[in-house]
Amino acid sequence: MANGGVNYKAGVLFGAQRTQDRPGGLSFMASRPSYTSHLMLSSFYGRNLNSVNDVVTHSDGSIRFTDPIYGFEPNGICFGPDEKIVYITDTDCIHRDGTTDDLRASHT
Repeated sequence: MANGGVNYKAGVLFGAQRTQDRPGGLSFMASRPSYTSHLMLSSFYGRNLNSVNDVVTHSDGSIRFTDPIYGFEPNGICFGPDEKIVYITDTDCIHRDGTTDDLRASHT
């Protein structure tokens, strides 16, 4: 279950949502036949990733991504024009059905 993606090397780097029997993480898929793919990262210091949602790459080759507990609900990540600032939108208070919960986090 792919979510969010960015061109990376000779393919696409994207967030892979977890399922009941498969871990979520950061996946890579080649952009040419045979379009092979593999999970690049599924944990951080021994802790499983949650629901990798959005991913961006920096011109220095580093990768940044969001891993919110709320998976498919809206959020985002991007660099400013000079790549010195990374902007992250945390919209945990907004639900997929359009309702909001002011007791949940919300930062932009």
